[in-house]
Amino acid sequence: MNARLRFVLFPIVGAMVFICLSFVHDGLRTDRDLQSYYLPIGVGMTVGLTVAFLQNRMQTRTRKYERQLSREREDAALGRVAAAIAHEVRNPLNALGMGLQRLQIEARELSIDHQQLVGLMLDSVGRTNRIIGGLLKYARPQKPNPGSMRLDLIIEEQLLLYQSRCKEIGIEVTKNIEFREPVFADADLLSQVVQNLLLNAIEAQADGGFIRIELKRRGSEVTLATRNGGFFLPADQAEHIFEPYFTSKVQGTGLGLSIAQRIIETHGGRLEVRSMANNQVEIVAHLPLV
Repeated sequence: MNARLRFVLFPIVGAMVFICLSFVHDGLRTDRDLQSYYLPIGVGMTVGLTVAFLQNRMQTRTRKYERQLSREREDAALGRVAAAIAHEVRNPLNALGMGLQRLQIEARELSIDHQQLVGLMLDSVGRTNRIIGGLLKYARPQKPNPGSMRLDLIIEEQLLLYQSRCKEIGIEVTKNIEFREPVFADADLLSQVVQNLLLNAIEAQADGGFIRIELKRRGSEVTLATRNGGFFLPADQAEHIFEPYFTSKVQGTGLGLSIAQRIIETHGGRLEVRSMANNQVEIVAHLPLV
Protein backbone atom coordinates (compact mmCIF):
# COMPACT_ATOMS: atom_id res chain seq x y z
CA MET A 1 0.00 0.00 0.00
CA ASN A 2 1.18 3.50 -0.83
CA ALA A 3 2.48 5.39 2.22
CA ARG A 4 0.32 8.45 1.51
CA LEU A 5 -2.81 6.35 1.21
CA ARG A 6 -1.91 4.49 4.41
CA PHE A 7 -1.68 7.75 6.41
CA VAL A 8 -5.14 8.74 5.14
CA LEU A 9 -6.91 5.39 5.42
CA PHE A 10 -5.61 4.10 8.75
CA PRO A 11 -6.84 7.09 10.88
CA ILE A 12 -10.30 6.83 9.27
CA VAL A 13 -10.47 3.10 9.95
CA GLY A 14 -9.21 3.66 13.49
CA ALA A 15 -11.87 6.28 14.19
CA MET A 16 -14.61 4.01 12.85
CA VAL A 17 -13.39 1.07 14.95
CA PHE A 18 -13.34 3.10 18.17
CA ILE A 19 -16.78 4.58 17.43
CA CYS A 20 -18.10 1.03 17.10
CA LEU A 21 -16.39 0.06 20.36
CA SER A 22 -18.01 3.04 22.08
CA PHE A 23 -21.44 1.88 20.85
CA VAL A 24 -20.75 -1.58 22.22
CA HIS A 25 -19.73 -0.06 25.55
CA ASP A 26 -22.65 2.37 25.89
CA GLY A 27 -25.26 0.34 24.11
CA LEU A 28 -26.95 1.02 20.80
CA ARG A 29 -28.50 4.36 21.77
CA THR A 30 -29.58 6.88 19.19
CA ASP A 31 -29.84 9.81 21.61
CA ARG A 32 -26.08 10.18 22.19
CA ASP A 33 -24.61 13.65 22.49
CA LEU A 34 -22.32 14.79 19.66
CA GLN A 35 -19.49 15.36 22.13
CA SER A 36 -19.52 11.68 23.02
CA TYR A 37 -17.99 10.96 19.61
CA TYR A 38 -14.99 13.25 20.13
CA LEU A 39 -13.01 10.87 22.33
CA PRO A 40 -13.36 7.67 20.23
CA ILE A 41 -12.65 9.63 17.02
CA GLY A 42 -9.54 11.25 18.53
CA VAL A 43 -8.24 8.02 20.03
CA GLY A 44 -9.02 6.06 16.86
CA MET A 45 -7.25 8.54 14.59
CA THR A 46 -4.24 8.65 16.91
CA VAL A 47 -3.99 4.86 16.98
CA GLY A 48 -4.44 4.72 13.20
CA LEU A 49 -1.68 7.28 12.60
CA THR A 50 0.63 5.42 15.00
CA VAL A 51 0.03 2.11 13.25
CA ALA A 52 0.56 3.75 9.83
CA PHE A 53 3.81 5.32 10.99
CA LEU A 54 5.14 2.06 12.47
CA GLN A 55 4.19 0.05 9.40
CA ASN A 56 5.73 2.61 7.06
CA ARG A 57 8.94 2.60 9.11
CA MET A 58 9.03 -1.19 9.13
CA GLN A 59 8.56 -1.36 5.36
CA THR A 60 11.29 1.23 4.85
CA ARG A 61 13.72 -0.79 6.95
CA THR A 62 12.70 -3.98 5.16
CA ARG A 63 13.31 -2.44 1.74
CA LYS A 64 16.67 -1.11 2.91
CA TYR A 65 17.66 -4.54 4.21
CA GLU A 66 16.52 -6.21 0.97
CA ARG A 67 18.57 -3.74 -1.12
CA GLN A 68 21.62 -4.35 1.07
CA LEU A 69 21.18 -8.12 0.85
CA SER A 70 20.76 -7.93 -2.92
CA ARG A 71 23.87 -5.78 -3.21
CA GLU A 72 25.90 -8.22 -1.11
CA ARG A 73 24.79 -11.10 -3.33
CA GLU A 74 25.74 -9.14 -6.45
CA ASP A 75 29.13 -8.26 -4.94
CA ALA A 76 29.77 -11.91 -4.10
CA ALA A 77 28.90 -13.00 -7.64
CA LEU A 78 30.98 -10.16 -9.07
CA GLY A 79 33.92 -11.23 -6.93
CA ARG A 80 33.81 -14.74 -8.35
CA VAL A 81 33.57 -13.43 -11.91
CA ALA A 82 36.42 -10.98 -11.31
CA ALA A 83 38.69 -13.73 -10.01
CA ALA A 84 37.95 -15.84 -13.08
CA ILE A 85 38.59 -12.91 -15.42
CA ALA A 86 41.85 -12.05 -13.70
CA HIS A 87 43.08 -15.63 -14.08
CA GLU A 88 41.91 -16.27 -17.64
CA VAL A 89 42.42 -12.88 -19.27
CA ARG A 90 45.19 -11.01 -17.50
CA ASN A 91 48.00 -13.45 -18.27
CA PRO A 92 47.33 -13.46 -22.05
CA LEU A 93 46.96 -9.67 -21.95
CA ASN A 94 50.33 -9.26 -20.23
CA ALA A 95 51.98 -11.57 -22.77
CA LEU A 96 50.37 -9.62 -25.61
CA GLY A 97 51.50 -6.33 -24.13
CA MET A 98 55.10 -7.49 -23.71
CA GLY A 99 55.15 -8.81 -27.27
CA LEU A 100 53.87 -5.52 -28.65
CA GLN A 101 56.42 -3.56 -26.63
CA ARG A 102 59.24 -5.73 -27.95
CA LEU A 103 57.92 -5.36 -31.49
CA GLN A 104 57.74 -1.58 -31.05
CA ILE A 105 61.34 -1.36 -29.80
CA GLU A 106 63.14 -3.95 -31.93
CA ALA A 107 61.30 -3.94 -35.27
CA ARG A 108 63.23 -1.21 -37.10
CA GLU A 109 61.69 -2.03 -40.47
CA LEU A 110 58.15 -1.09 -39.36
CA SER A 111 56.64 1.82 -41.22
CA ILE A 112 55.31 4.86 -39.38
CA ASP A 113 51.75 3.65 -39.91
CA HIS A 114 52.57 0.24 -38.46
CA GLN A 115 54.34 1.82 -35.48
CA GLN A 116 51.25 3.91 -34.80
CA LEU A 117 49.11 0.78 -35.07
CA VAL A 118 51.31 -1.03 -32.54
CA GLY A 119 51.02 2.00 -30.23
CA LEU A 120 47.23 1.97 -30.48
CA MET A 121 47.18 -1.76 -29.72
CA LEU A 122 49.36 -1.18 -26.65
CA ASP A 123 46.97 1.53 -25.46
CA SER A 124 44.04 -0.88 -25.87
CA VAL A 125 45.85 -3.59 -23.92
CA GLY A 126 46.66 -1.11 -21.17
CA ARG A 127 43.06 0.10 -21.00
CA THR A 128 41.76 -3.47 -20.79
CA ASN A 129 44.21 -4.18 -17.98
CA ARG A 130 43.01 -1.10 -16.11
CA ILE A 131 39.39 -2.20 -16.50
CA ILE A 132 40.20 -5.62 -15.05
CA GLY A 133 42.19 -3.99 -12.24
CA GLY A 134 39.27 -1.73 -11.42
CA LEU A 135 36.90 -4.69 -11.41
CA LEU A 136 39.15 -6.54 -8.99
CA LYS A 137 39.40 -3.50 -6.71
CA TYR A 138 35.63 -3.16 -6.65
CA ALA A 139 34.94 -6.86 -6.11
CA ARG A 140 37.63 -7.40 -3.48
CA PRO A 141 36.28 -6.99 0.09
CA GLN A 142 37.52 -3.77 1.65
CA LYS A 143 39.05 -4.45 5.06
CA PRO A 144 40.37 -1.21 6.58
CA ASN A 145 43.55 -1.26 8.61
CA PRO A 146 42.92 1.91 10.61
CA GLY A 147 45.52 4.04 12.31
CA SER A 148 46.24 7.67 13.06
CA MET A 149 46.49 9.60 9.78
CA ARG A 150 46.10 13.11 8.36
CA LEU A 151 43.53 13.48 5.60
CA ASP A 152 44.82 16.95 4.70
CA LEU A 153 48.29 15.54 3.97
CA ILE A 154 46.79 12.90 1.67
CA ILE A 155 44.98 15.64 -0.25
CA GLU A 156 48.21 17.61 -0.63
CA GLU A 157 50.04 14.49 -1.89
CA GLN A 158 47.37 13.67 -4.47
CA LEU A 159 47.16 17.28 -5.67
CA LEU A 160 50.93 17.30 -6.15
CA LEU A 161 50.69 14.05 -8.10
CA TYR A 162 48.11 15.42 -10.55
CA GLN A 163 49.36 19.01 -10.65
CA SER A 164 51.11 18.74 -14.01
CA ARG A 165 48.17 16.94 -15.61
CA CYS A 166 45.75 19.65 -14.49
CA LYS A 167 48.04 22.39 -15.86
CA GLU A 168 48.36 20.57 -19.17
CA ILE A 169 44.58 20.31 -19.59
CA GLY A 170 43.89 23.78 -18.23
CA ILE A 171 42.14 22.89 -14.98
CA GLU A 172 42.44 25.43 -12.17
CA VAL A 173 42.62 23.77 -8.74
CA THR A 174 41.66 25.62 -5.55
CA LYS A 175 41.49 24.23 -2.04
CA ASN A 176 40.08 25.19 1.32
CA ILE A 177 41.60 23.02 4.05
CA GLU A 178 40.14 23.88 7.46
CA PHE A 179 40.65 20.51 9.18
CA ARG A 180 44.25 19.50 9.91
CA GLU A 181 43.84 17.08 12.81
CA PRO A 182 44.62 13.33 12.88
CA VAL A 183 41.78 10.87 12.30
CA PHE A 184 41.60 7.13 12.90
CA ALA A 185 41.26 5.53 9.47
CA ASP A 186 43.04 3.54 6.77
CA ALA A 187 45.45 5.93 5.04
CA ASP A 188 45.89 3.76 1.92
CA LEU A 189 42.16 3.33 1.31
CA LEU A 190 41.36 7.00 1.87
CA SER A 191 44.22 7.93 -0.45
CA GLN A 192 42.47 5.83 -3.07
CA VAL A 193 39.22 7.71 -2.40
CA VAL A 194 40.89 11.11 -2.90
CA GLN A 195 42.59 9.84 -6.05
CA ASN A 196 39.31 8.55 -7.50
CA LEU A 197 37.50 11.82 -6.74
CA LEU A 198 40.26 13.82 -8.42
CA LEU A 199 40.35 11.55 -11.47
CA ASN A 200 36.57 11.77 -11.77
CA ALA A 201 36.78 15.58 -11.79
CA ILE A 202 39.70 15.63 -14.25
CA GLU A 203 38.14 13.18 -16.71
CA ALA A 204 34.91 15.22 -16.72
CA GLN A 205 36.80 18.29 -18.00
CA ALA A 206 38.91 17.23 -20.96
CA ASP A 207 38.91 20.81 -22.32
CA GLY A 208 39.77 22.52 -19.04
CA GLY A 209 37.79 23.83 -16.13
CA PHE A 210 38.14 23.94 -12.36
CA ILE A 211 38.31 21.71 -9.30
CA ARG A 212 37.53 23.00 -5.82
CA ILE A 213 38.41 20.87 -2.79
CA GLU A 214 37.19 21.52 0.75
CA LEU A 215 38.00 19.70 3.97
CA LYS A 216 35.99 20.76 7.01
CA ARG A 217 34.78 19.51 10.35
CA ARG A 218 31.04 19.47 10.92
CA GLY A 219 30.09 18.30 14.39
CA SER A 220 31.17 14.71 14.90
CA GLU A 221 32.29 14.15 11.31
CA VAL A 222 34.73 15.50 8.75
CA THR A 223 33.56 16.28 5.22
CA LEU A 224 35.65 16.13 2.06
CA ALA A 225 33.97 17.87 -0.89
CA THR A 226 35.12 18.10 -4.50
CA ARG A 227 33.31 20.35 -6.95
CA ASN A 228 34.00 20.55 -10.68
CA GLY A 229 32.41 21.73 -13.90
CA GLY A 230 31.97 20.05 -17.26
CA PHE A 231 29.51 17.46 -16.03
CA PHE A 232 25.76 17.71 -16.48
CA LEU A 233 24.01 15.37 -14.05
CA PRO A 234 20.23 15.07 -14.52
CA ALA A 235 18.25 14.67 -11.32
CA ASP A 236 17.02 11.21 -12.33
CA GLN A 237 20.61 9.98 -12.74
CA ALA A 238 22.03 11.35 -9.48
CA GLU A 239 21.12 8.24 -7.49
CA HIS A 240 22.84 5.99 -10.07
CA ILE A 241 26.21 7.76 -10.19
CA PHE A 242 27.74 5.40 -7.62
CA GLU A 243 26.60 2.25 -9.43
CA PRO A 244 29.33 0.14 -11.11
CA TYR A 245 30.02 1.07 -14.74
CA PHE A 246 27.66 4.04 -14.67
CA THR A 247 29.52 6.81 -16.49
CA SER A 248 28.80 9.55 -19.01
CA LYS A 249 32.48 10.29 -19.69
CA VAL A 250 34.43 9.13 -22.72
CA GLN A 251 37.32 8.14 -20.48
CA GLY A 252 37.10 6.12 -17.30
CA THR A 253 35.53 2.77 -16.48
CA GLY A 254 32.67 3.89 -14.23
CA LEU A 255 34.14 2.13 -11.18
CA GLY A 256 36.03 4.96 -9.47
CA LEU A 257 33.09 6.41 -7.55
CA SER A 258 31.70 2.94 -6.77
CA ILE A 259 35.03 1.96 -5.19
CA ALA A 260 35.19 5.27 -3.30
CA GLN A 261 31.68 4.73 -1.94
CA ARG A 262 32.51 1.23 -0.68
CA ILE A 263 35.65 2.49 1.06
CA ILE A 264 33.79 5.35 2.74
CA GLU A 265 31.00 2.99 3.86
CA THR A 266 33.52 0.56 5.40
CA HIS A 267 34.70 3.51 7.54
CA GLY A 268 31.12 4.12 8.74
CA GLY A 269 30.61 7.15 6.50
CA ARG A 270 28.61 7.97 3.39
CA LEU A 271 29.17 9.49 -0.05
CA GLU A 272 26.63 11.81 -1.64
CA VAL A 273 26.37 13.74 -4.90
CA ARG A 274 24.87 17.17 -5.48
CA SER A 275 23.93 18.47 -8.91
CA MET A 276 24.73 22.19 -9.13
CA ALA A 277 23.94 24.92 -11.65
CA ASN A 278 26.10 25.63 -14.73
CA ASN A 279 26.95 21.94 -15.34
CA GLN A 280 28.68 21.61 -11.99
CA VAL A 281 28.62 18.63 -9.68
CA GLU A 282 29.78 18.25 -6.08
CA ILE A 283 30.64 14.96 -4.41
CA VAL A 284 30.85 15.00 -0.62
CA ALA A 285 32.39 12.29 1.58
CA HIS A 286 31.23 12.23 5.22
CA LEU A 287 33.56 10.46 7.63
CA PRO A 288 32.83 10.01 11.35
CA LEU A 289 35.60 11.24 13.65
CA VAL A 290 34.97 8.49 16.20
